[in-house]
Amino acid sequence: MVFWNRLTVPVLAGPQGKMFLVEIMGSPEVTVTNLETQSSFVTDLDDCPQEDFGIIRQGLRERGLWLWAEITDASTYGMAGRGLLPGEVYALVNPVPTSQPQGLARILTKTTWKMDRASHGPGWKRPEPTVFLPSDQIEIAVRFRGKVGIRLRPYAGEPPRDVAIADYPAKPVIALENIPFPDFMIRTTGEDYSREDSSGYVIEERRACLRVRLKPRETSEFWAAADVGRFSRSRWDFSEPMDATDWVVDHPVAAALDVVDHDASPLAGPLWDLHPNRHDASETGAFASVRLRDFPSAPRLSVGSLRHLESSGSSVWRERLDSAFFAAPLTVPEPGVVSHNPFLIAAGDGVVAGSTEAARGFYVVGPFNANSRDPKAWEAFLRAAEGVWMADAGGPFAPQELRGPVFFTRPGGASLAKGGALGQVDIADKPAAILSELAFGGLVSQQGVRSLDAVKLTELARKVVELQPRHGWPYASLAAFAQSRILEQALEEAGINRPYASVAPELPIHLRANDLLEAWAPLLTVRGDTFKVAGRAEGEGGSSVCELIVQRVAEEHPTSHLGRLFRIISVRFRNR
Repeated sequence: MVFWNRLTVPVLAGPQGKMFLVEIMGSPEVTVTNLETQSSFVTDLDDCPQEDFGIIRQGLRERGLWLWAEITDASTYGMAGRGLLPGEVYALVNPVPTSQPQGLARILTKTTWKMDRASHGPGWKRPEPTVFLPSDQIEIAVRFRGKVGIRLRPYAGEPPRDVAIADYPAKPVIALENIPFPDFMIRTTGEDYSREDSSGYVIEERRACLRVRLKPRETSEFWAAADVGRFSRSRWDFSEPMDATDWVVDHPVAAALDVVDHDASPLAGPLWDLHPNRHDASETGAFASVRLRDFPSAPRLSVGSLRHLESSGSSVWRERLDSAFFAAPLTVPEPGVVSHNPFLIAAGDGVVAGSTEAARGFYVVGPFNANSRDPKAWEAFLRAAEGVWMADAGGPFAPQELRGPVFFTRPGGASLAKGGALGQVDIADKPAAILSELAFGGLVSQQGVRSLDAVKLTELARKVVELQPRHGWPYASLAAFAQSRILEQALEEAGINRPYASVAPELPIHLRANDLLEAWAPLLTVRGDTFKVAGRAEGEGGSSVCELIVQRVAEEHPTSHLGRLFRIISVRFRNR
């Protein structure tokens, strides 16, 4: 099995690293025949006998086939427990590559064959057909009487021995139904059929393998499909043509010859893992890491973070830009602070960020008017993102320090350590351009931050102002500004993503309009609350101009229908 955590946050498994209980339905009927004696027996893997055999007691739990999908490596790499790192691709092979786990052992039938390793003369006769020799030819025929299903159930404790796995309390979260595996047959020798080290089979010795894999696609097509959630479904029904077209069902005998599941490399495709059943996050290129989807982390500061909870391409969240905000109340009281949101300050005493009336008592610090026609003002606004930033330590390379205006494409997970990286991650565009093809491919899949130089910043500001008249300016609302697509066009014409034009637009290296809107939502506006009122008086001796700077403030007028108060914050007279 290949698991891919496409999120920017880790996904934790249950105790002892148990990620899923894997239930296999519709197991085949197996006929084992000794071709020398024509002795045979038939067993049904879904109907193992339920008895106490002394060494092992089989109950309803062992009647069918199931196994644990486990994260088996010892290190958690900073996580609270075992699980999948952000973006990680994790290959699970069961039986494990080194040995067959006894957890899969089943007593399938009471029919007993006896191995006779003794040397016999020419006149020797078998005492009974169930006696077989090391040189006998053994035929194993596997017949699927129906379609096969695979269900992945989240960990919910050890399954009781006398309860069928179908009644395990955790409902399936992923299911592949009605898989049409073909019947097949293999032949082996008596020696191999009854090895003394029956638990010592290694994966290279397998003779058949039931494999279902996603249909091969061009890499760009694969990322596009993954971004829209095509592979994030909870159920596929292979009897439905549309579902079946996403998958390839290999012939079991041919699949056994494919070594990709125990010796993967970046050349095998976009989802690869060099070391099945473990993740070596500190080893260069140990596994593919592709972070397509962010998850809003606490404290939530921007309405724009709602986009990560919607399906890809959805713009419903933009409709809330004018009517909602995140107050980000404190979880632990701090003197003089009422909110985690740095753009909010209380207009007076008694403001509670978590109350339904919080919006009535806050000022927004440093709001910016999206209707501004001043390129210098836009450039200054963009430069407000300037600072020094560095990701968390971890992975095979030391984190790099980024300076200047920094913009995040995956705000919730950008700072997390880059496990298994192929090269330096979180770097500026110029050093990224000289990376090897392999390292560049790893960077664009993991890096969720961009640092823009002064030239690009100036050009982006200029393009925004230049494009305004052709994109619905002036804007009556933030939703109108967002839906005008001016930011998409400005990013395109300013060449912000030109250094990464060769990679799929779904990858986190691309800076998009939604990324900017998420960052700007807490302080963007389409009007100013500060304005100038001018009065002019003329007489025989000349004229005088009175200029008042007036600001709308958070306090409300004692007469409720008059709304908020206005204050005169400066007065200037000019005589002419």
